[in-house]
Amino acid sequence: MEEKKNGTDGPQNGQNGPSIADYEVKEYMPGLMTTVIKVVEKTNVTFAKKGNLPIYPKSTFPWVAEVEKDWKKIRAELDKVMERRDDSRISTTSWTR
Repeated sequence: MEEKKNGTDGPQNGQNGPSIADYEVKEYMPGLMTTVIKVVEKTNVTFAKKGNLPIYPKSTFPWVAEVEKDWKKIRAELDKVMERRDDSRISTTSWTR
């Protein structure tokens, strides 16, 4: 078990590993993220034009039938895109943040 140094549980600045600030971020981030998620969910419910049902009747979104009909074309397009997912010319850095 690692010995405490200067009242902290982790490595000090200048050593390998996370800094003291990293530990402080981890302590408040879960609470912050929970608050953000609650605000977003409340906003979504407040402004939802079709209500907030867990499952909508098919008649609510009639355009979905047209999309579902062409699912094989959509899947074929996805398969082509996925062939190039490791292509270094395509930047996916912003997708994973």
